[in-house]
Amino acid sequence: MEQPHISTTQLQSIRVPVLVMSGDHEIIKAKHTSLIAENISKSYLCILPDSGHAVPLVYKDLFNQLVSKFFEKSYTRREKIGRMF
Repeated sequence: MEQPHISTTQLQSIRVPVLVMSGDHEIIKAKHTSLIAENISKSYLCILPDSGHAVPLVYKDLFNQLVSKFFEKSYTRREKIGRMF
């Protein structure tokens, strides 16, 4: 609930592609997850429906598929909301 303490300035210093993934029932609010993704220049945001903190366990096949595709593909800047892959 109180960790980590990462400032938006620190997030903005990240220069590698990042997959920010969460569930829509996560304890971390979606607006905070979005704020993280918005402050990492090469980020993808993926919020899975009907899921919480246990996404890697409950949706293991989908989680593994998304993570694998993230590592297989080169980063592509998206100007509009759309598909990651």
